[in-house]
Amino acid sequence: ETDVKLYYFLVALTWAGNGIINFIYAKKYVSFNFTLKINKAIIGSFFILGVYWFMNSMYTTLNVAFLGFATNDIEVGYYTTANKLLTVIMTMFTALTSVMVPRVSVALKSNDNSEAKALIRKAINALMLFAIPLIFFVFPFSQELIYLMSGKGYEGATTPLQIMTPLFFLVGYDQIIVLQTLLPMGKDKDILRNSILAASVGIISNIFLTLNFGKNGSAIVLILAELSVLLSSQFCVTKYLGLKIPFKL
Repeated sequence: ETDVKLYYFLVALTWAGNGIINFIYAKKYVSFNFTLKINKAIIGSFFILGVYWFMNSMYTTLNVAFLGFATNDIEVGYYTTANKLLTVIMTMFTALTSVMVPRVSVALKSNDNSEAKALIRKAINALMLFAIPLIFFVFPFSQELIYLMSGKGYEGATTPLQIMTPLFFLVGYDQIIVLQTLLPMGKDKDILRNSILAASVGIISNIFLTLNFGKNGSAIVLILAELSVLLSSQFCVTKYLGLKIPFKL
């Protein structure tokens, strides 16, 4: 119980500290004026983006809930251990690519599609350079990484982690084409449709895979949900910008 309280305190402190530091740093470049007036033009975008994050968290959170319903706490512990390790590693890449979002946004808003494409290609190249070697490293050393993070008794998390290693590429690529491309282009409705599709795939897949394969099935569900986002979002990016799957860049 003491560890739980400390954990949530550290999480809250991290988010609060990050917000305060960003606010102080941003004041060097922009001025903030507080007002009660609300810009109605951005309400719809905020709502759709909120639904996107809700749908995104729904199939990831539902995985844990459904796994607990279908199996037991031990299976849930193995799955969440693998998922936490995956998230920690992916955070490093997210921090690197997120700094490119403002530049892509400026290029797209000024209709400089060639510059936007160049920046997006750089982000994808960085992803490939980071994710592909990482997949080939984590897969064979999953058991050692699990032991390093969680200690003895969590060997059952090895297989789920191995199954989820493609997420290093899938999630990173999703973030590039959704948050760095479709969002600055104002394609909120496309983002919403793609997130609903992913949530639907996650829910349906859970019914069949988690019931039959437990923690490993839940790991496969994540792969299928993220893959559905990638394919549907890639269709939109190809339609609007002409950017095809990265292997032809």
